[in-house]
Amino acid sequence: MRNFRKQATNQTPAIDFNYETHELRISGECWLEDAAKFWVPVLESLNNYLENAGKAKISVAVQLSFLNTGSFKAMVQLYRNLDEAVKKGTAVVFRWRYRKDDEMARGYGEDLAASVRSAALQITLEEEVS
Repeated sequence: MRNFRKQATNQTPAIDFNYETHELRISGECWLEDAAKFWVPVLESLNNYLENAGKAKISVAVQLSFLNTGSFKAMVQLYRNLDEAVKKGTAVVFRWRYRKDDEMARGYGEDLAASVRSAALQITLEEEVS
């Protein structure tokens, strides 16, 4: 299985999913009109990976300073997919990173954590140290 990567643009975040090291990193901003066009391949890649992940320990690091509604919905779906994997025995560490002065980005992480009611997966909010 090949690693999944997308370069950041002025409207899309960078995606770096290394299947060998079990690390998914998402960073940047999401100003997309058609969020599905961007996020569907990301979610498909994650789902394909999770089918074979077994008991791997997955590290997810997200740092998004802006999310539009469609992209937030995609992040909720990504979170739900990872939550289901945790319920099946896969270990996942999910870190939501934000700059110290970026309350909006922190709020996105808090909203995401609150979006799944009976989540087995916990999001850790991490303030970047300057």
